Amino acid sequence: LISLGSVHAAGTIAGTTVNNRATVSYSVGGTAQTPIESSPTGNSTAGVGAGVSTQFVVDRRVLFTVAEVSGNATTVSPGQNDRVTAFTVTNNTNAAEGFALSASNLSGTVLFGQTDNFDMNALRVFVDNPGAGGTAGVYDAAFDTVANISTLAVDASATVFIVANTPLGTSNNQYANVRLRAQAAVAGTGGAGLEL
Repeated sequence: LISLGSVHAAGTIAGTTVNNRATVSYSVGGTAQTPIESSPTGNSTAGVGAGVSTQFVVDRRVLFTVAEVSGNATTVSPGQNDRVTAFTVTNNTNAAEGFALSASNLSGTVLFGQTDNFDMNALRVFVDNPGAGGTAGVYDAAFDTVANISTLAVDASATVFIVANTPLGTSNNQYANVRLRAQAAVAGTGGAGLEL
């Protein structure tokens, strides 16, 4: 029987030092033997307290999600400018993270059951900034002016808007699919310090 201490890196903040010592308890011919504890260099001395804890530092993982908010297509009209589609970016990593953001058209793809057959113009990305005076989750050109997420705390989310213009020559039953791309960046760099 191997008994490990309660060491779980999932959810542990990056850079945290973790100490762990395993204890092996066993029997020979039905007779319990003295437990042996682990050591980074090996241990053959039996007895509780004879082992040495192994120490390691929790590594940083990069894990995040990007999701469209409404679950529905955004209705536009020919020549209509500044149409908005909202997304959330959620930091599921174990450290604060920044994100470089970009938007693109998805030619020929199928979203919400409709095949893309035209491209939106002048795609721009803005991060929701309700603390500046705007309404949370609603694009406000006066307040939502930053194009990247500088720092997003562990388990936190940010709303991001793709703002685009509709070409004048579009007609009914045409569909444009757009994508928000997020790339992990060093927190506090405004999205400039991209991570590999």
